[in-house]
Amino acid sequence: KHLMPYIKTLYANLRQYCNAKKGWWALNMLLTPSDALPPSPVEVRDMALYLKMSLKKEPELIWIAKQAVQVPLPPHWEEHENNGQVFYYDKSSGKSQLKHPLDDYFFALVEEERKKIPDRRKKNPNDNTVGWMPFVNDQGRTYYVSFQYNVQTYYPPWESKYHKAAKVIQRWVRRTQMFKRYLHRMATRIQAWYRGHVVRDAVAAWKQECAALCIQTMWRMYKARVEALAERSALTIQSCW
Repeated sequence: KHLMPYIKTLYANLRQYCNAKKGWWALNMLLTPSDALPPSPVEVRDMALYLKMSLKKEPELIWIAKQAVQVPLPPHWEEHENNGQVFYYDKSSGKSQLKHPLDDYFFALVEEERKKIPDRRKKNPNDNTVGWMPFVNDQGRTYYVSFQYNVQTYYPPWESKYHKAAKVIQRWVRRTQMFKRYLHRMATRIQAWYRGHVVRDAVAAWKQECAALCIQTMWRMYKARVEALAERSALTIQSCW
C-alpha cells in the first residue's frame, strides 16, 4: 500500500511522456533519475520475456520492458546481494523480498496496455515506428532495434528518406536473390544434362561392348559349327574309304 503513491506518479510520468512523444515506446530514459547504465537490447529482450510479452505479436509493449529495466527503485528500497542471490530491502518496514518491488506494477501495466493494442492498430494501421526501440552503444551512437523482426540499424527506419533507401535495398536484395535462384536452376539443369550425357555415353559404350560380345559369340558358334561339320565329313569319308 505504501508504494501506491509512487506507482501512480510513475504511471502518470509514463503516460505523459509517451503522449508527448506520440507513441507507446520511449526514446530516452524517464525524467526520474537513475544511476543505472542505459539498458541493452539483451536486457530488454529478457525483461520482455519475463513480463510474458510476445516479441513477434506484441511489439507495442516493448517500451514497458525497457522502462522496467531502467526504472529506479522506489523510495526507501535498496538492492542487495547475498551469495549471488539478489534481494530487495525496504528500510521503512524492515522487510526484504526476492521480487522487485515494481514487478506487480509492470505486470499490471502490460495487461492494461495489451487490451489497447487492437484499438491502436485500427487508428494507426500504417505506423512504422511500432516495435523499434532506440539504444546507445559504447561510442555514444544511437541505433535502433526491432525485436519483432530481429533487425538492427543506425538510421531511423520511419523517416521517409531512409524508408525509400530501405525499399531500394530490399528491391536490390530481392533481385540478387532471384538471380541466385536463377543461377541455381541453371546449375541444376547443367548438372542434369551432364549426368544424362554421362549416362548416355555409358549406355552407348555398353551397347558397343554387348554388340562386340554378340559378334564374337556368333563368330565362335559359326566357327565351331564349321569345324564340327568338317570333322563329321572327314569321319564319313574315312568310314567309306
